[in-house]
Amino acid sequence: MPPAVTLALSILALVAQTVSGLIFALAGAIKLTQRQQFASLVERFRVLPKRASRKFAAALPPVELGLGLSILAQFGQPWPEIAGAILLMVFAVAVAINLARGENQLNCGCFGMSQTISWRLVLRNLSLALVLVALGTYRAVSAGSALQ
Repeated sequence: MPPAVTLALSILALVAQTVSGLIFALAGAIKLTQRQQFASLVERFRVLPKRASRKFAAALPPVELGLGLSILAQFGQPWPEIAGAILLMVFAVAVAINLARGENQLNCGCFGMSQTISWRLVLRNLSLALVLVALGTYRAVSAGSALQ
């Protein structure tokens, strides 16, 4: 691969890593400061039984924070990127289920802001999931070629 292409891909990977890592780390940190509100929000989504909703709401903030920090530190690649992509796809499905039910006034819970769910949010989550899959794949391939 030409050096200019390698450099461009490295820069794109660094940008994707920084942005996605910060998104997860900030989202998790904010949810940690708003545990009760977030737990209520997860219950209002009605995609999990009530008990499971509470457990999910308690587990998600530290998981997001850990994923964000792992992505930023390039720790355990490509697993944090894969886990993050799966999580974003789960979020997209939960939002899509509620939109299909006609529940378009729910708060998404993104960064503690009052943003209502929308098909645009579904697309944003799926797009970021795709970026994470591409980043994880790029890092895994790069690591493999560096070993040869």
